[in-house]
Amino acid sequence: GSNVSPGSIIAYTMFVDNPSGSGDDDNVVVTFTVPTNTTFLNLVVNGEDPFDECVGPNASGVIVCRESSLDDDNTVVTLVVQVNANAAGAVNFSATYDSDDASTFINRTTSHPIVAAPGGGGGAGPSADLSITKTANASAIAGGTSAVLPAAGGTGDITYSLAIQNAGPNNASP
Repeated sequence: GSNVSPGSIIAYTMFVDNPSGSGDDDNVVVTFTVPTNTTFLNLVVNGEDPFDECVGPNASGVIVCRESSLDDDNTVVTLVVQVNANAAGAVNFSATYDSDDASTFINRTTSHPIVAAPGGGGGAGPSADLSITKTANASAIAGGTSAVLPAAGGTGDITYSLAIQNAGPNNASP
């Protein structure tokens, strides 16, 4: 599969149909696991013949979808995950299909290498140490106090100055 970076959103779309090609496929079980190095965001199931039920993910990240009788119409399943901020290595995904009528157990897998985001910073992507300082002209308030404006002798106008500093190690960007 293609490379992914920490923080990336991945949508795995699976088209589930009857692999036997004729008639209905009975007692269908589609199982997939939330990929390694990711966090589950959403599961969307639609199509003309959606599953009877989908449960999970459980504590191990396993999601199981069942259909008592799957006809020739496609069911579309989309699993949406986000690559963890501290992820390294690869995102590994697999899905299986089994039924009473399938002649073979079907297993599909894919893997996406995790690459550091541009700018370094290792598996967590670039980092910056930002600070902001806000100051005001105290002379706008009579005696430099926080009296209700405009105070006697004050102008009633306050000018704020903002100083933003990046102590690194990388450039900051939106």
